[in-house]
Amino acid sequence: WARHWFVLKSSALQIYPEEQKKAAAKGPLGEPSASLQSTAMKTATRAQGADFYKWGIVVETTDGTLLRMRATGQSEMRHLLSTLNVNCIPTEVAAPGTREAVATLTEQLKAGYLYKRAETRKAKPWGQRWFVLEVMTDAGPEEGTVVRTGQLTYFNNSKDAAIKKSPTVIHLKDATKVQTALGKMHKTE
Repeated sequence: WARHWFVLKSSALQIYPEEQKKAAAKGPLGEPSASLQSTAMKTATRAQGADFYKWGIVVETTDGTLLRMRATGQSEMRHLLSTLNVNCIPTEVAAPGTREAVATLTEQLKAGYLYKRAETRKAKPWGQRWFVLEVMTDAGPEEGTVVRTGQLTYFNNSKDAAIKKSPTVIHLKDATKVQTALGKMHKTE
């Protein structure tokens, strides 16, 4: 493994050597040693095998080449994967003039238990709920465009989620702020 500095923009993933990053503290970053356009990216997934535990990421290009990267931690890996999959990697669009050719697609990114703060004081202050993070892809308002939206849905438990019983949906486009909270129960963050 060689340490590199990555800059991710919506149009490209640029790779710089570590020495160039240190020199950039004194001036502009300069030209990247390599650049991968977002149109050349096909998928971005978490690595399997030994690299799974080292926050590995595998980006597959449209020509079948695999670019293997490793984040410095779990949070950075998750952020990079979600940014690549939601904002950078293009969705296939059918022939022009067929707006309905883009099928509505819902992809589940993550599911699991989280603690949710109660809305009223009568209930327990923190309750465990089953959360599902999804991204929906649909045809955009203009021909040849695609719109991706995210939502966080929670249920009382995983059994309710399986039968879609009493879901509460939080549309992420309406979210203005996300912050961590230190809970009194289990000292969770």
